[in-house]
Amino acid sequence: AVRLHVYARFTGTVYFDDLQVKVLDVTDVDDGNESNGLPKTYELANNYPNPFNPSTNIHFALPRAGNVTLVIYNMLGQKVKTLVDESRAAGRYEITWNGTDEHGQIVGSGVYFYRLKSEEAVLTRKMLLIK
Repeated sequence: AVRLHVYARFTGTVYFDDLQVKVLDVTDVDDGNESNGLPKTYELANNYPNPFNPSTNIHFALPRAGNVTLVIYNMLGQKVKTLVDESRAAGRYEITWNGTDEHGQIVGSGVYFYRLKSEEAVLTRKMLLIK
């Protein structure tokens, strides 16, 4: 027996000698995106680890494709580094920040903010770099 999941991603060719399709009863219909693995809302998760040294991971989710920026700011509101500035497909993403600025220089210990901005949402979180 072979079980294929509709949402599984694989490449290549699959051949079947004897194929039987069994359709199970449908009990619910969801018009949201969660059923196909896509988020329903914009999400910006807490970075981990936090506090961090030397790097941290930032997860975010987009329910729709569009232009998105993910920017790191210091306590004074000055831009430290742009991690993402491009059009992205709907889905979930992870970005690693290595504690450097736009010029590749290591930044000092302190509180930093990361902001996700899209055409429809702006989300901000706080993180702590300790050396």
